[in-house]
Order: sequence, then structure tokens, then C-alpha cells
Amino acid sequence: MYMPRLRARQHEVFAVRNCASSFAAFSRVVPILEPVASPNDLFTRRLRAIADEGASCDLVLNPSVGELRSKGSWRSLGDYYLENDLLKRHGLAILSNADADHAAMSRWISDARRAGHQFTIDIVHELDLSVALQGATYHGVRWNIAEDRTVPASYGLPLGGLPVVWANDPFPSLPRNREYVGREEGIFSTRVAGYKSAGYYGVSDFLTLGRGYQPGGGPAYAVVIHFTYESGDVVRLKHFCSDSNETQDDPAGKFFEALEKLIDFVDERSLPTNLGIDGFRDLYQRQHFPGLGKVKELSIMNHMLVMQDAII
Repeated sequence: MYMPRLRARQHEVFAVRNCASSFAAFSRVVPILEPVASPNDLFTRRLRAIADEGASCDLVLNPSVGELRSKGSWRSLGDYYLENDLLKRHGLAILSNADADHAAMSRWISDARRAGHQFTIDIVHELDLSVALQGATYHGVRWNIAEDRTVPASYGLPLGGLPVVWANDPFPSLPRNREYVGREEGIFSTRVAGYKSAGYYGVSDFLTLGRGYQPGGGPAYAVVIHFTYESGDVVRLKHFCSDSNETQDDPAGKFFEALEKLIDFVDERSLPTNLGIDGFRDLYQRQHFPGLGKVKELSIMNHMLVMQDAII
């Protein structure tokens, strides 16, 4: 099982939607989508389109970043999920952290179930766990997502016997794109081969984005395409960077400098293609710059599909 964590912004949801039929075919990927802004009709339609392809996501009830982080915002978000029937086809994820109001959220879940709503619950144990969960607070939990499989039993809930998805964030987040120039290729994950023997049900990560959250971006001196690929029993990470990084001018030119390196690398290694790589190749052949949001989307797609193949 692979559970990528995404912030549910436009291009991240697009990436999941584009891969949904593949996820449905193999039943090994369940994305965790954490809204950072109030949901709208577009968000709902995209989630329904994902479900129509046969794939399922976890929708976070209590986001930890963005506009919905404030205490109490989770209730209106949860009501939105129910009112739009999103939890009929997607699961619910609870973030267990210092801000989580577990007592109130568990009551909301119990009330929803008494009203006839049936949905799965997964508990995501965050790094800053500082409040113990109350015993038997949540019922019918499916999976834990945690950095250590001993964590769930340590915080009050009787979750120790439930499957644990092994979470980490190996992406080397740097403040500026230019800092990736000259950075050596490295190993992204060795867990794809060893998670079962270590006692875990699957793995989870923050893809080629990293845990950090920034509400927006601006012009950059360098364009970087973060690219993962399977090599033996590990997943490796490579950064393809533009060369003309002295000014913020000509982002399209910078993109094609980085893209050409990626295409050459894929061809030299004879890497198996996927929807993400196909998208990059199409842009290269048409010499089309779609904007940096689309570049991030294709990088996410490639990573999720690489992880899907690597998880066995």
C-alpha cells in the first residue's frame, strides 16, 4: 500500500485524477488529500471523477496548514464532505497532532454514523504528537499512518493491533530552486522493498513536494524538475535544473533546459514510461511550456506511478 500526502491544491488533485484509472487497476495507492482552502464545486467534481474511475482517496477532516487550520474549521469541512456525499466513495483521515480536538471530532463522527453515513477512518499520527488520545475515542479505524509502528499504542487508542503505514518525508526541501543546481542524485526510499519485513502495511510520503507548505510562489531564478525512478530495490531521486539561472527572466527557456536533460536521462536509461513521463515527452516534442504548476503535476504523477510499481 502507498499513501501519498498531498495538499489538495489544483494541480495535486489533477495529478490524482489523471492517475485514478491506474490506481483502480492495481489497488495499491490511496492518496491522502488535505484541503488548504474551502472546497468548492470544482473540488467536488474532481473527487467524483476520481471515484468514477474506481479509485479512492482519504480526505483530511482537520487540515494542519492553510486557510482551514484554525480550530473549529474542521466541522464545516466535514459537513461539506457529508452534504456532497464525498464520504460514500472516499475515506476520512484524522490528523493526530497538538491541535486536534479528538473529543469533538469523534462525537461528530459518531453522530454522522448514527445518521446513516458509513465511511472508513484512518489516523495520521503527526510528528508533534503532544496530546494523548482518549481510549476508544474512535471506532472502526482502518489504518494508522505513523513514522513508527509503536506510536499508535502509545497515545491511548486501542490501535496497536491495526495495520500501520510507514510514514516519512525523505524529500530534501531547499529554500530556493537554485540550491538544487549541482546537487547529486540520491536515494529517495529504500522502504519499498523492506516495509513488510519491518512489520508495516505500506509506506507514505510527501512525494517530490516535501512536508513544508507555502501558500504561493513567484518567479524563480532556476527551474527544477524533481524526478524519481525505480532502480533495483530502491527509488532514486534526481533534480533536473536549468542552466541560465542568473535572472528570473524566460521561465519557458529555463524549463526546456531542464526538460531536455530529463528526456535524455530517461532515454539513456531506457526507463519504463508512465503517464507522467509521457506528459513530459509530449511537452518536449511540442516545445510547449504549460506553466510551472503543470510541471509539478507531472512530477507528482510520475512519482505516484513509480511508487505504485515499486510497492510489492
